[in-house]
Amino acid sequence: MKIIFLCEASLQVGTGHVVRCLTLAKALNFHENQIIFLTSKNSIDLIEKIKEFKIIDPVEFLAIPFKADFAIIDNYQIDYVFENKIRKYAKKIMVIDDLFNRQHDCDILLDQNLGAKKSYYKNLVNKDCKIFTGTKYALLRPEYSELRKAMFKKRKHTQKIKKILVNFGGSDLNNYSLKALKMIEESSFIGEINVVLGFKALHLVQIKEFAKTSKNIINIFQEVDMAQMIFDADIGVGAGGTSTWERCCLGLPTYLFKIADNQELIFKKLGQDISFEEFLTDVNSNYCKIVKTISKYVDGKGIYRIKKIIKSLH
Repeated sequence: MKIIFLCEASLQVGTGHVVRCLTLAKALNFHENQIIFLTSKNSIDLIEKIKEFKIIDPVEFLAIPFKADFAIIDNYQIDYVFENKIRKYAKKIMVIDDLFNRQHDCDILLDQNLGAKKSYYKNLVNKDCKIFTGTKYALLRPEYSELRKAMFKKRKHTQKIKKILVNFGGSDLNNYSLKALKMIEESSFIGEINVVLGFKALHLVQIKEFAKTSKNIINIFQEVDMAQMIFDADIGVGAGGTSTWERCCLGLPTYLFKIADNQELIFKKLGQDISFEEFLTDVNSNYCKIVKTISKYVDGKGIYRIKKIIKSLH
């Protein structure tokens, strides 16, 4: 199959759209399929790994289009108007969305959010569109499901919170990482904090300065094996975006920040209307119970389910 992905990353929208498309692209295997990303220079600047695939600027594609078997679109700026144009060149179209705020012209629609319902999209898609919703279809890399067995064993023996993972995606334009570190500093927690800032690390200097005077040991990372980082941590602090499902899959109790409107559903289901200190107390008292609850939401096998669905429509 020839498969094209249309997605964008930027400091404003973050890297989540491109990251989950990369996950799906790798699962579809570029040795078996020809995979092309239609994306701008912004995405290339923010996510180095996208260079593993052929990249074409979307403007160039529209000027000199070519035929494809599948178009997979993950972009809040695209609706049925552009999708209808793509239909001339792609036999099938899949849309990844979680806003349910615009019309789509597609054969598959995926909303991997917790609490998402097919009814949200019933009047927004064509009648023959197949809709798949919920965290059962969360697009995670294979290593997440592979680590689950070891994760349950590790978390079962966690008696004290010693290590926190702080991560606010690949851009963190508004420096929520520093806000989180200050919040932790003011709490009773004393231990180790791993901060993952992403490829660009816009606020690296500020984070390093803060780390010098912290009562905690603060380790700063940019490019990491995120699955292993989540596995190693006892709790997390982060945003309610796509990385939520990575943390749930590996049973990491997380204090959530809502940093975008489209995270409202996730925050309602998993967020805590309590202080960080209260969160620490709750986690210390109910750690295994919380791990068991959140790990049920995502088994890490969504990528295989979506891969099977795509192949069945080819």
